[in-house]
Amino acid sequence: MKKTPVLLILLLLSLFSSAFANATIVVDPLELMIRLDNEFIHGNTSKNITIINKNDYSINVTWYLEHPNPISYLRPNRTFIPDLSWVNVEPKWLVIPPASAALFYIQLNIPEIEELLDQHWETWVTFQLDENNGGGGVFEYEYAIRVYIDTPYKTTINNSPNNNSNSNYYNIYYIFIAGTVITLTILVVLFYKKKMKKK
Repeated sequence: MKKTPVLLILLLLSLFSSAFANATIVVDPLELMIRLDNEFIHGNTSKNITIINKNDYSINVTWYLEHPNPISYLRPNRTFIPDLSWVNVEPKWLVIPPASAALFYIQLNIPEIEELLDQHWETWVTFQLDENNGGGGVFEYEYAIRVYIDTPYKTTINNSPNNNSNSNYYNIYYIFIAGTVITLTILVVLFYKKKMKKK
């Protein structure tokens, strides 16, 4: 008997069983958009990723952040986020019981500076799932979730250049008023003193 057909069958069975095991976990969504329309968000964005455990045993879930890798996987018109520490996911890790689901919330802490306006970033939240079915078999899977972040446009942010120029205008206006009042006060005092001397 030739060994090639047997090895081929074993390989197909292995792939089938792996795909079957992988299908017992659902991660949703696989792509997540966060649009910061009017202001930067500091804290919970209310956007979440759901992980469903359809197994009859618990799974351990952790995550880490990374840039799209390889770089060719980066979506068109997207760039790397300058600092991965601006993105966080809560909770840090979790044990999901059998036939249960868990939510992982995306949090942001992006500095409010002009250079970061109107940006279109992509980062990956990669979940590591460890399955231990109690029978000695341990399976490890990774799911990379694409997270897109669009920062506010220049004209919609509170600290826009227009607002800053208005603020400068009012500062100059108040300085002018204060200078005028002080000058008038000095003139009145000098006039009063000169009049007193004449008497």
